[in-house]
Amino acid sequence: MLNDRSARFNMAHNATSVFDTSESLFKLLVKALERTNHPTSIAEFGCGKGHHLKSLPKEMTKKCFDISEVAIEYAKNSCSDKSVDFVTHDLLNSLDERFDIILDSHLFHCLLSTKELSIYLQNCLTSLNPGGLLVLETMISHGLYNEYFASEIKDNVLHYNGQPIRTICHERDIENLILESGFEIDQLIIPFGKKIILKNYAEVEDKYHPDCIQIICKKPLV
Repeated sequence: MLNDRSARFNMAHNATSVFDTSESLFKLLVKALERTNHPTSIAEFGCGKGHHLKSLPKEMTKKCFDISEVAIEYAKNSCSDKSVDFVTHDLLNSLDERFDIILDSHLFHCLLSTKELSIYLQNCLTSLNPGGLLVLETMISHGLYNEYFASEIKDNVLHYNGQPIRTICHERDIENLILESGFEIDQLIIPFGKKIILKNYAEVEDKYHPDCIQIICKKPLV
């Protein structure tokens, strides 16, 4: 299964226009940084080409993880901030390290079942220090999306040419998954009119694409 997942992400990362910096995600990260008391360590999960952490203070411990060897190799060679550490790792497997902040770099909706989402959230929780934050921006379903893609959706998983490509849940289902994993929800925003465009369905009108939800999740102190 690991080889299947890594091959899928390697193929995606070979498209150079994919997985670049998300301005809205970085702004959400800045909000999270403002809500914490002098964080000293941060991890980016699903870092892709590794652009989001390079502008953060050099004195912070910064570590980027991705299942794709292609992405990690590119990030190592292109990142100007040599204080960032890049590691190939399947984030459906737990880590031994702990961080003050985890930035989910749009990995969440790239997982391919609600079971995988639950495993991932549990791993995020255990990878945080008490009081640490998970910064999450992901796709959510809505009426027009469900109607247009009805024949391509099975158990919240969207398919393209018969292959699963994204898990896109209703906002309430995502909230429930987060709370059931043991997180508290510190902040939740659904930006009006903001879409996350499905690259495989780029020719489809924007109104049918998933909406966006932004959540800052907090690991309880005890």
